[in-house]
Amino acid sequence: MDLFVLDVGKGENILFVHGTPTNSSEYTQVIGQLASQYRCVAPDHLGFGKSPKPVDGDYSLKAHQNRLKSCIDDLDISEFHLV
Repeated sequence: MDLFVLDVGKGENILFVHGTPTNSSEYTQVIGQLASQYRCVAPDHLGFGKSPKPVDGDYSLKAHQNRLKSCIDDLDISEFHLV
């Protein structure tokens, strides 16, 4: 399942991971400030923000973790600062 991911800027990676019940838009202002010096990556978890919201989706913590790991792998991010 593809997640919505805001991926802007260049440089060292900063990964913004939201909690519940929020989404990546909570980081909009800080990303705007940092994107000139850093690559800012902010995915929306399944069911949140601009990501799909399937009725039969797996919203367990483990499933969120697995999708986030897949997202990081797909974006070829090996090192990052976590926010």
